[in-house]
Parts: sequence; structure tokens; C-alpha cells
Amino acid sequence: MNASAFYDVLVIGGGASGLAAAITAARAGKSVCIVERDVACGLKLLATGNGRCNLSNESINPQRYNHPAFVESIMGPRPEQELMGFFSSLGIMTTSEEGRLYPRSLRAESVRDALLNVCDRLGITLICGANAATAHKAPEGWALQIDRPAQALKAKNARRPKIGAPLASEGARRYPAQKRDLAGTCRNYRHGRQPRRHR
Repeated sequence: MNASAFYDVLVIGGGASGLAAAITAARAGKSVCIVERDVACGLKLLATGNGRCNLSNESINPQRYNHPAFVESIMGPRPEQELMGFFSSLGIMTTSEEGRLYPRSLRAESVRDALLNVCDRLGITLICGANAATAHKAPEGWALQIDRPAQALKAKNARRPKIGAPLASEGARRYPAQKRDLAGTCRNYRHGRQPRRHR
């Protein structure tokens, strides 16, 4: 990546919301870059809905929120319809179970794959394994400095996970038990390939 590259929109965080925001901006004709601190974008999606990825509820009622008028002004009167339309535009068919929407595949990775495939088709740049260090206003826009580790990070005891062991940690405090293997590269994820698992 060109260190002085210019983008119309830079999204910090490549989770579900960041990927959706990037896709929306790119569809509006903007050049977009996502900076994600984990080894790949969308990894937290794989843990949602017990691996089935609960996309939303069939009915999203603004009256259930603390500030209904504000919520409706942001989401509109029928946000579930817009959300289903967005997922449909990604090629994700949905199914319903007890009022909750899931991908018809019932597999979270199918949602992540669809989001990443659309990012790839739209030419969205993914910079993974990087932290947004500083940002400052420049004459031509905002300038962002990112930091990357000088080499692949390894666990303290340098042991590799066995096959079937969780490979990705979400980096969030709510998933402390999972371990991270940074041997895979963003390039592999961007092209839909998983990094090799070490025995």
C-alpha cells in the first residue's frame, strides 16, 4: 500500500458495522479504505448467534429504545426492511426463527464471506493488523498514521494451536479465552483463503 495514499472515506474498524459502512460509501462512488487492528476483517461475525449470525429481528420497534424519536430519525420507520434489502444486495438470503433473522445458510462465515467479497469487488482497500496511531487535520483532509507490528506476533510460549482450536481472538475484553494466531495475512483473507493451520 502506498503510505501517502488518499481515500475519500477511511473506516477505522473492520467489524460488521465498518464493513457495511465501507460498502455503502463505495457504492456511492467513494474510494474507501478500512483499517482493522485484527489479522482480518469481520472475525467477530464468526462468533455471533452461536456461529449462525443473528442478523437482526424481524421487527425493530423504535418504541423499545430509550429515545424512540431519535432512533426513528436515524433508522427510519421500517429499519428491518432496509436491513433485509442491504443483505439481499450482498447475495445473502435470510430465514426467520422465533422472530430473529439469520442467513439461510445458518452459518456466520457465509455473511462474513459475502461482505468481504463485495468489498473486494468494489475495490475497497483492507489494511489489517494495524492500529490507528494518530489522526490530524491536514489542508487536503485528514491524515492518519497507522502502526503495524514489525514481525508476526506469537503467543508467549510460542506454541501453535492444534487443528480445531480457535485461531482468532476478537481483541475485545469479552473474548479473553480465545487465542490469536497471526500467521495468516490479510491478502489471504481478502481473496477468500484461510491461513494454513499449523499442526
